[in-house]
Amino acid sequence: MSEFQFTIAIVAISGGLGVAFTWILADQWRRVRVAAYNARLKQLMIERGMSVDEVERVLAAGGNLESDKTGRCGRKTDSL
Repeated sequence: MSEFQFTIAIVAISGGLGVAFTWILADQWRRVRVAAYNARLKQLMIERGMSVDEVERVLAAGGNLESDKTGRCGRKTDSL
């Protein structure tokens, strides 16, 4: 294996690891933001005087932001 091929291999492996690390970091950041949004939404509803049953009913009727079923912050879709 020549020095050039070795350099190409190192750059390719480093690039792949960099992409994977960035992907994981971005996904975790998105999950944190979705959780914070959901917590704030629930907090606002409780501050408005809604009971726990009303909060659950509103979230069930309007859909809750789900971080595992979509690739972005949005409503959960079951059409996959």
